[in-house]
Amino acid sequence: MTSVESNAVNTDIKPEDSKAVENVAPKVPAVTHPLQYSWTLWYDSPHKEKPKGGWRPNHQKVFTFDTVEDFWSLFNNLNLPSSLGMKCNYMMFKEGATPEWESKDCVGGGQWEVEFASRDKDTLNKAWTFAVLGLIGESFEDSDNILGVTVNIRKAKNRIELWTKQARNEAVQKRIGAKLKQLLELEGSYKFQYSAFDDVLKAASSHSHQPPTLHTL
Repeated sequence: MTSVESNAVNTDIKPEDSKAVENVAPKVPAVTHPLQYSWTLWYDSPHKEKPKGGWRPNHQKVFTFDTVEDFWSLFNNLNLPSSLGMKCNYMMFKEGATPEWESKDCVGGGQWEVEFASRDKDTLNKAWTFAVLGLIGESFEDSDNILGVTVNIRKAKNRIELWTKQARNEAVQKRIGAKLKQLLELEGSYKFQYSAFDDVLKAASSHSHQPPTLHTL
């Protein structure tokens, strides 16, 4: 159990979303059940003016945990994704991995993405919970290929993204995508798409609207 940055909970958070990550430091239970990996919750708020050269300073490490008990103490004290402010993000990543496309951890990787209508709040919250439980519970056959999961709040549509390594390994990514789709238990016509980070970055630099999609479910 590791608290990361004593001021992380309040840094960069305005009153309207200050409850998103408050009171998250868990109490230590008498008996704990260790997880296979340590995980870190990150929080990103758009309110602080972003300095020249990037957006990383807006990312906060909220808390790192490595037991089932610490996870639930953290998760039960978080606001639901649907209650976060516009352009806010939660990111649950393996400890040591940084949630940035350009980071060394993400080189050669990519993301599975599924979108939710902004009005579809209950489904978004449920899908985020199921995705996180699938990660920390090692539900994926290729868990060593997974970096983390994000939930992104946007004006038109919200998104859940599962970040992985080895984007060009078709067999691995299709297995991961199929398992993610199974875990989220979505009803209706939800489309799962996989893109490589290098393609996303190229599209952004060329002002293209959409990077090429490698896989679709």
